[in-house]
Formats: sequence, structure tokens, C-alpha cells
Amino acid sequence: LSPLIRVQAGKSYQLRLDNQATVATNLHTHGLHIPGDGNSDDVTRSVSPGSCLFYNYTIAEDHADGTYWYHAHLHKSTLDQINGGAFGLFVVDPKDSASRPDFLQNEHLLLLFNDDASLVTLANGLPHATLSFGAGEWQYVRILMVDAAAYTRSILFDDTICQVRSVAYDGVWRSTVPNPTASNSYSITGASRIDLAIACTESSGLYYKTTDFTTEPLVKFAVTGSGSIVDLEPWTPERPLYLADLMGEDIEDDTFSVLVAAETMNGVTYDMDTPLATFNYGEVQQWTILNANFHPYHMHMYHMQIVTPGGCGGIYQEGEWFDVIAGRMPSCTVRFNLTGVGGRTILHCHILRHEDDGAMAWVNVTGDHPGFGTTDVEE
Repeated sequence: LSPLIRVQAGKSYQLRLDNQATVATNLHTHGLHIPGDGNSDDVTRSVSPGSCLFYNYTIAEDHADGTYWYHAHLHKSTLDQINGGAFGLFVVDPKDSASRPDFLQNEHLLLLFNDDASLVTLANGLPHATLSFGAGEWQYVRILMVDAAAYTRSILFDDTICQVRSVAYDGVWRSTVPNPTASNSYSITGASRIDLAIACTESSGLYYKTTDFTTEPLVKFAVTGSGSIVDLEPWTPERPLYLADLMGEDIEDDTFSVLVAAETMNGVTYDMDTPLATFNYGEVQQWTILNANFHPYHMHMYHMQIVTPGGCGGIYQEGEWFDVIAGRMPSCTVRFNLTGVGGRTILHCHILRHEDDGAMAWVNVTGDHPGFGTTDVEE
């Protein structure tokens, strides 16, 4: 496994990417609310073999704590590099965890990887992983699903043994933690994260690519002792300004629509020099995303709140926030606030072959906004 990167809101960091590969590469922090220019999270930069590249990350005081990830993002080679293992978990911790529910202290990290070309499926780098906990005890499980083909997959649980509730999607806490309704099935695509509260009365596990609970689970829950499951008290998390609820905004028409295809965005193949559109910093946007049911859509820098009445299918519930949209409907309407960061904002299909073939674009956020990060450091 690649290193776990763990940072804290309100601090600044420098990362050195030392390229010991035989091809050029770079690094993208998927889901972080940081600038897309300068030497922060600019995916147009790259480092040649034998050289190094520096990234400076300033994690804002009010940055949402959550589960993110990082991966190579060099156009035309993203698929090969991610299938080769160029990715890892990236966690933002809060400045103060005292206000968090106690069960969040029982943390487990799961990185699920699926390579359709080689038919390999791994959990934390292994054919099977094991999590150990006591009967009836609520556990906090952060899950990252990496699948270059970005298929929507279901992770399943035996609900006769375990109670499972969602607590966060794509690094953003749900409006109410945990979800009042338990479920034994969660469908996520190959760039998404889902955080779950899990409690079991006896040994069980997480099942993937099967509905047969008599088979061996991909992730085993080794449960010891005895105990019943006590319901969790609901928690309403505070959100930063860039994730403030936009459901009540008076917006009559979309400001933009994005049509995602196999080689284009809005009919245009990727051009790093020409933006699809330009928007003003500080404006609330309402966009309709088209074809995300076939082409999972990711936007850098900004999470998106689902405002389609009734949601967009699956986990894409009305009012919740995501950085990858892969619902079951041909169109999904979202809102987000162009605040906190600005500049180059990348949009792309997260089927990585499609991204490499040109299904990527960018929009420019201009106006008075925080700086784009420091000057590039020479290789």
C-alpha cells in the first residue's frame, strides 16, 4: 500500500513527490478544498523520472475533516498509473475532536481496489482483510473504493448479524450522523468514499461481488465476546461555509450544464489552455450533470450538493454532498458555492480510460479570492 497521508485542519504542509518510476507522473488530492493552481493541486504539472516535485498544502481552519484520497493524475497515463498502484488514502483530521461522537474513536481504514483487467480484488492490499472488534460495539469504518473502470459496485452486509449505517460520503458528514435508517447494501463507484457505522453481534464481514453470505467475505469482521447493539444518538455536524446548505437558495435556472461522454466534456476534447467557461468567485452555482449514470463525474476543489427532488438514485440522496456523481438517473442537478478557493477547476469522467482519451475539461473561477498557492519550486 502507498503511505497513508494524515493532516489536520488549520495547518500547512509540504509534500515532496520523488519520482523513482520510469515515466513522468504527478499527484492529485482527490476531494480536498484547496487551490487547483500554483503548487497546491495543479494536475497540469508533472515530474520526470529521477526528479522530484514539491506540493504545498494549506488546510484551512474550517476545512471539513473526512476521508479523501490521492492518486497520479497525469493526462493520458492516469489509467496505467492507478492500476499500477499510484494511489493512497488521505485523511483530514479535525482541529478538535471533543465534539465528535464517541464511536468515531473506534476507527478502521479500508482501501478496496478492483482491477477489472486482471480480475484482482484487494482489501488493504490483501486478498482478504480482517477487522477485529467486540460484539455490539459500534465501529467507524472509512472505505475508499478504487476502480479504474469506475463501475458502480455494491458492498453488502449480513443484516441478521450486523447493523450498518452511513455517516459520510466523499469526505463530507451526512446531514444527520448516522443515517437513521440502516441498510445492508451500499452502491459506490470507483473513486468514491463512504464512511459507515457498523456493529455486529457475532463474526461476519463485508461482501463484494457476491450475494452469498455463506462464502468468505472480502473483509472479515472478527467479533469477540457477547453483547447487544444499542442505538446511536444522532449528531448534527457543523459544516464550513463552502459546504453550507444551499437547498433554500432562490435559483430559477441552471448556471451551467455538463454533458459527460467517452472522449469529451460538452462535446469538447480536453484542452489545457482553454476553459469550458468562466465563473465569478463567490457565486452559488446550479449545474445539471448529464450522463453521469454511464460516466461518473468528478469535479476538483468543490463538493456538490444534490438538489434533484428525491435524489439521483442510490446513495445520491437529496441534500447530501459528493465530489463524484454516479447516480442511476440520466441527469442530476447539483449546487455548490464558489468560495474558499478559485482558479483552474478540473472536471472529468472518472472512468480513467475516458479521462485519458479526452473526457476532461476545466472552468476558470475568477475574481477576488484567496491566493493560488506559492510559486513553483524548481525540480
